[in-house]
Amino acid sequence: AGGPVLVVAWDMPFIEPGLLALIVSSLIARTSAVVPEGPRGPEPMCALYTPACLPTIEAALAEGDLRLGSLVSRLRGVIRIPVERVAALGDPTRLFFNVNDQADLELAERMAGTI
Repeated sequence: AGGPVLVVAWDMPFIEPGLLALIVSSLIARTSAVVPEGPRGPEPMCALYTPACLPTIEAALAEGDLRLGSLVSRLRGVIRIPVERVAALGDPTRLFFNVNDQADLELAERMAGTI
């Protein structure tokens, strides 16, 4: 992409527009990424990345490191949104909940009140 990219994992059903707006509005010059913090640390699957990340991403791929979590620690110029700021928009555990298997899907459905 020729500009910043907002990444949201498809398996995060409870992401709120206000959180995405906060991430986008936190971008400033010379920033490589904007990454919110969740209860367990950085949430790289709900973050904004700029073209400045490309050399670091390419180096990680060349090394066979495919973990997005390790990318955040490699990047310079990362703005981290503290979990306290995220919590002002909703429960971070819910916001960053992801569905990886049938049990997670059933829990998400209960959380959403659909079953």
